[in-house]
Amino acid sequence: MARGESLSLSIDRPGGGLRTSTGKSIGPTSLTRSPAPKANLVYDNSNLGEVQSGPKSLLWLTFDHDIRLTQIETYHWNGGRGPNGGTMSLLEKSTGRVIGPWQAICSDGMGGAPKVLWTALPNALVKKGIYRLEVSSPSTWSFNAESKNVDFVKLWATSP
Repeated sequence: MARGESLSLSIDRPGGGLRTSTGKSIGPTSLTRSPAPKANLVYDNSNLGEVQSGPKSLLWLTFDHDIRLTQIETYHWNGGRGPNGGTMSLLEKSTGRVIGPWQAICSDGMGGAPKVLWTALPNALVKKGIYRLEVSSPSTWSFNAESKNVDFVKLWATSP
């Protein structure tokens, strides 16, 4: 491409593609984004022990620095009959501010138990502080003694 030329993209006809202002075709070309930074598992209290549903204790998550929360996973055994999806959000302890909600995608769990694994992809900036994860179906959220009677949660994050 020469200095001063511009590009145009034609997708309305077969063979359309990138062309310079002088009519020269440029291709094949693919437009890509930079890959997202790899997220790290920053919290996981899940285990393979027998579970109960409905929390006995509240889980407060402390972040000692700002993070970009990329994925949240919760487990809703509910007697092997996971609920029909729902939402997740974070409640900031000091202000009562809610971040979210984010729609959870349900998938099957161990032994093919339907809809027991909930995954949300918030891509949200979370400031340093103390938060409680809330779900739209707390009565189905799984816990056990090994998780210290708080609901199973896995969190993935990157730097903001």
